[in-house]
Amino acid sequence: MKALDYLLADVLVVGGGVAGCRAAIEAVEYASSVILVDQGTVGVPHPAAPQGGVYAAAQPTRFDGDTWQTHAADILQAGAGLADPTLVEVLAREALRGAWELDRYGIKWHRAAKGGFEARELPGHQFPRGLHVAVETGHSLKETLASHLRSHVGVRVIEDVYISSLMQHQGRVVGAIGIDRHSGDLLVLVAGSTILASGGLGGLFNFGVGWGSGVAMAYRLGAEVISPELYAPGSLVGRSNDMPYSLGGLRVDASGQTSLAALYAAGEAAGGTFGAGLLPGDALTHAAVSGAIAGRSAALAYRAIPRIKEESVKEERMRQGGLIRRALSAKPGSQPLADFVAQFNQRFQRALGPGCAEDSLDDMRTWLDGLPANWYQQVQFARTTGASQDLTPEARIDLIRMDYLLGMAKVALQAASQRAESRGVFQRSDRPETAPHGTGRFVAKRTQGQEVLTRLLTPETEALAAVDATA
Repeated sequence: MKALDYLLADVLVVGGGVAGCRAAIEAVEYASSVILVDQGTVGVPHPAAPQGGVYAAAQPTRFDGDTWQTHAADILQAGAGLADPTLVEVLAREALRGAWELDRYGIKWHRAAKGGFEARELPGHQFPRGLHVAVETGHSLKETLASHLRSHVGVRVIEDVYISSLMQHQGRVVGAIGIDRHSGDLLVLVAGSTILASGGLGGLFNFGVGWGSGVAMAYRLGAEVISPELYAPGSLVGRSNDMPYSLGGLRVDASGQTSLAALYAAGEAAGGTFGAGLLPGDALTHAAVSGAIAGRSAALAYRAIPRIKEESVKEERMRQGGLIRRALSAKPGSQPLADFVAQFNQRFQRALGPGCAEDSLDDMRTWLDGLPANWYQQVQFARTTGASQDLTPEARIDLIRMDYLLGMAKVALQAASQRAESRGVFQRSDRPETAPHGTGRFVAKRTQGQEVLTRLLTPETEALAAVDATA
């Protein structure tokens, strides 16, 4: 395992989906250099990702009474009192503009006979808002965006690299370290600002298709994660039912800024917008709109590219090296990785899936607590052949991903246990009632190695609680 030459950029974007591509396209309009890195091939749709290109946006000139305000009202209604009104307003305001921008980049929406975009009805929306990509183009939204991205002179696209950790210096995120999926070498990416568009925490439900380590690695550095226990069924966003959409994620403000300096989040990695419910079409709208906002914000921050000391890389090499050495010491007959992952995913689905209850949460918690700190010594990972024993690059990545997900599973379980009610998509069979004001939103933060969960009321629930207090 060796470190490659450092690569420098004004803005680093992690993730090559719709949110990541949109962030990079926007950032390069304001910054001189942008690097986008993805664990696969940018533009090739992932089997678990939304493929249909259904995008929700109000069109006031086509439908009387439909405005961004009515769209925002529908999103808030679906959020069951847990959606962030500020983030919802930004999303609804920018939705139609975002659709026109995508059209300018080559996304061909179905057009209406009298101008504008053809809009179809979507469940939960008061008006027809569903914009669809014209199938005759032969290209998905992700493929078209990736093609447009590659045409930009100021953007460097790096593929087949898994980001294993973020780098932090003097309280500021200054880039990331990745693993080449073919050679296993390390790649050091130094940036003035970093954007995580690497997906949510779907790997908790299905390790094979969910990456989402970005949320976990930011959390380990002290970033706030909001509503880690909330997920929407996959069918709402074009995914299979075993691959839900994370409603929680890194806590961001209206600019996409996380609680860590110089770190932004977009798409499913950015939580809090939808609360406890997601309407069809809004996931793609959120990816495009939040990506554009984060890209613009990160570039306009004009942070100088820092000088990173070699110690940052040495620390990551030591961390990975320790994990790998202990994984290699697993005894013969240890549990195959596939069996371990299947057991983890199945238990987590029972714990936080529809109709969860305290006993299913306890079962998952007991299983997690029973894992030793060096859990990977009980699992068999794929090894290289030859005299020099090592894990294969893919096995290294699986080891790191699983380590991140196990940590986030504990955070999600803690929040689910504290949510003493059913609300929106979160349904507990042992607590079917919905509390009048709810238990609010939960924000998790790692402080001095300890997980701290705090309760955050939305403005709506705060106002209702204040009325009750004076009644």
